[in-house]
Amino acid sequence: SLGKILFGQGNDALAFYILIQMIILSMLFALIVHFLYKNGVKKIICILVLAFYCICPLHAYYSVTLWKDILFGGNFILIFISLFKLIQTDNKINLKNKYLYLLIISILIMLFFRNNRIYVFFVMIPFLIYHFKNSRKLMTILSFSIVIFYFIIKGPVFSIVGVSSTKSVEAYSIPLQQIARVIALDGKISKENSESLEKLLIMENIKKNYMPHISDPIKNSINPNYFNKNQKEFLITWAKLLKDNPRIYIESYLSSTLGYWYPDAIYHATSNVNSSNETYNAFKYNIDNNPKGINHINKAIDYTLARTYPFANLFWSVGLTCLLMLFSFALIKYNNKNKYLVCYAPFIGLWLTMMIATPVFCELRYVYGIFTCLPALLLLPFITKENKD
Repeated sequence: SLGKILFGQGNDALAFYILIQMIILSMLFALIVHFLYKNGVKKIICILVLAFYCICPLHAYYSVTLWKDILFGGNFILIFISLFKLIQTDNKINLKNKYLYLLIISILIMLFFRNNRIYVFFVMIPFLIYHFKNSRKLMTILSFSIVIFYFIIKGPVFSIVGVSSTKSVEAYSIPLQQIARVIALDGKISKENSESLEKLLIMENIKKNYMPHISDPIKNSINPNYFNKNQKEFLITWAKLLKDNPRIYIESYLSSTLGYWYPDAIYHATSNVNSSNETYNAFKYNIDNNPKGINHINKAIDYTLARTYPFANLFWSVGLTCLLMLFSFALIKYNNKNKYLVCYAPFIGLWLTMMIATPVFCELRYVYGIFTCLPALLLLPFITKENKD
């Protein structure tokens, strides 16, 4: 919006936004490298971490991508650093501590950038209250104050200014997929359940549109007016079908979450450079989507995106990154540095929200926050040791 005010609608406004986003991400990546160096990580390792941010094509692609997920993911660096600094000074936390305010601001950014990230904070709350042993009263008041503030803004304030909430069906992606798989595979459905499903769903579309890894076709096959008013009936029907079709439900769940725990799942992470210009014209933004580089450079970009080179998928593997994060969490626990487990809370919460209610089986942008902090998460078990070597 600021770019349009300054430069008018079109490429110039877009370039202005992208430049700002690139600068913000660069500053955040520099901040995490500086943080590691100041906490005893050797210079050569810091250089390798810097190379990870500079050379990894993921961060280059995302720095020029117009998704709110990009800055949302970068914000996790601020959450991580503020949690680490506060846990180190647990005995001295007071209202003058700058990292306390950094934590509050970064949590609010997390909550309002994506609608369902209140659940990430719900995962964080027990960690905050339990692991800040000398500041439990402060962290308890802080946590519940943030929750109250969030629901005041999301409720009456948004209602007053005319901001509509997202569809409640988004939270039912996995249950919808499980029911759809039962229908698509002709599972056991009683007459009573069939009558309920006829009211909740457009049954003739289910078999035709069902895709094991993506819930959008099924979410578009519900009867929205009836569904939104009868969510309890949907949950009861879902539970009854679970009893009759447990194997299909398990298969559906594993298919729906595959990319978040299996390292070699492949799914597009960015738009292809040869993608059509029609989408942008439809919104009348007057934005070019044609690559300006010479042909062999554009081909190299496509090959990198398509994981054509050996080991290229490692850069884009959501499952591998999530498993590395969980491994680092286990290593901290093994080293008996339990107070630092709080640093993993936002990332555990981010991963769990995907495992509970993901609409897509392997959407990297939803967990980009784990990617931005991955070097720090892997090094955390070592920088918390008494002997820095």
